[in-house]
Amino acid sequence: MNAISEDLKRKVFLRQLGAQSVQAEVGELLDASGLGDRLRGVSQVFLKPNLLSDVPEYIAAGCNTDTRVIEGVLIYLADFRIKVIIGESEVGTRLKGRRLAKALEHMGIYDLQESYDFEIVNLTEAEQIDVAIPDALALKSVKFSTPLLDSDLIINLPKLKTHKYSVITCSLKNMFGAIPDPMRIRYHYALDRILADINSLFSEKMYVLLDGIVAMEGQGPSYGSAVEMNLLLAAHRPDAADVVAARLMGFEPTEVAHLKYFLENFSDVREDDIEVVGAQVADLARNFKPATRNLYVKLEAWMCRHPMIVNVIFSDTCRRYVARPLHPLLSRLRGGSFTWYEDK
Repeated sequence: MNAISEDLKRKVFLRQLGAQSVQAEVGELLDASGLGDRLRGVSQVFLKPNLLSDVPEYIAAGCNTDTRVIEGVLIYLADFRIKVIIGESEVGTRLKGRRLAKALEHMGIYDLQESYDFEIVNLTEAEQIDVAIPDALALKSVKFSTPLLDSDLIINLPKLKTHKYSVITCSLKNMFGAIPDPMRIRYHYALDRILADINSLFSEKMYVLLDGIVAMEGQGPSYGSAVEMNLLLAAHRPDAADVVAARLMGFEPTEVAHLKYFLENFSDVREDDIEVVGAQVADLARNFKPATRNLYVKLEAWMCRHPMIVNVIFSDTCRRYVARPLHPLLSRLRGGSFTWYEDK
């Protein structure tokens, strides 16, 4: 894989969608941003979309990466002799969470395999190894799956969304889903610093294509409201991408703690040096409604910072005999819910 030039590190390519198909718009943006040069010498590419939900209602509201964006990348990569993997981890417990297979089926990703040559990997089920994080702020080591680690290039395909815990969820936050542990909530005790830590492992071999077609505001990352932005954003660095993404949503980058940690500790990109190519932020930006942290969400955030409490709350016993009977009430307080998988 070719190294990123200093010039490209600081460029963010912003495109407002026109009359063409989304797939065609994706192809033109990937080409214009210089992805082809990075693909020379690459043998394996890992596509990391945001596939947070298997609930059609939430997917339609902009929760997951648009299937057309994924297909556009597959069309582009088909011109290269490269092994392509699409991967994501499971979410939640065996009783409640998100089943990757259900999300892939609903979104038509399995159907794409009839037209394009790619492999689907469930990172939770794949072989995993422990990876040390040099100069970590909070997480000294973490398990990652070998299909991700063995890839020469990671194409990060995040959504443009607000987040109740991290202000926004874009490039840096999307890599949280690459941790194969479905109970990633255990890492919320120091979420912002951990997000900076794990991205320090991958930022140099990452390319970002951010899906801002149907974005999400309010109670993101799952239960917010759809926002028609009709834009795509490409960058060779996740920090540069997220600086521009935050501004598109009406937030200052300094308001996003995990982005601030990454810029201060692991980045050689300065905010003021970023050059936006194509459409301009001022022409496309709008003030997104941030997630509301009501008393329930604040309590939820407090519990997430205490691993022992997390283990009790997410145990099968508590899920079945406490959370399930209270599900209608908890769902209203939270703003929505993951799927339950057991009828008992």
